[in-house]
Amino acid sequence: MNKFELTNETTTTASGVTLYRIKAIRDFGNVKAGELGGFVEKIENLSMEGDCWVGGDALVGGNAKVEGNALVGENAWVRGNAWVCENAKVGGCARVSGNATVCENALVCGNAWVRGNVRVSGDARVSGDARVRENAWVGGNVWIGGNAWVCGDAKVRENAWVGGN
Repeated sequence: MNKFELTNETTTTASGVTLYRIKAIRDFGNVKAGELGGFVEKIENLSMEGDCWVGGDALVGGNAKVEGNALVGENAWVRGNAWVCENAKVGGCARVSGNATVCENALVCGNAWVRGNVRVSGDARVSGDARVRENAWVGGNVWIGGNAWVCGDAKVRENAWVGGN
């Protein structure tokens, strides 16, 4: 059974793509029937299964997918072939794009950017103005913040903390 529908309210990205505000049509998770959500380019961007949701003024477009119990909210953008799943959260003004995966209990927030063939997983937190890009992998109980960049084929895991400039 469907959990949301597209409304007639739209927004257009700088590249000319039209996205549609969503509206819950039944209760699920913390979302109530009638509640307005964020914007998606197409129904396939947000799974009808699980308690996943796009809220606030968040944008999900391209072939990006939000699944499981994942939440994308506030003014976040998820696009390209990005995948936000399980219990992950993307919020603030964060950007997730390319083939990036944000999964498990990971959080991407603030003005952080996650793009490329990146994986952010476990209980990892990427926040502030941090950048995780290219083929990097961030997982475990990791915090990436401040103006830090994790890029190339870097792997940050376990209980690491990367911050500052």
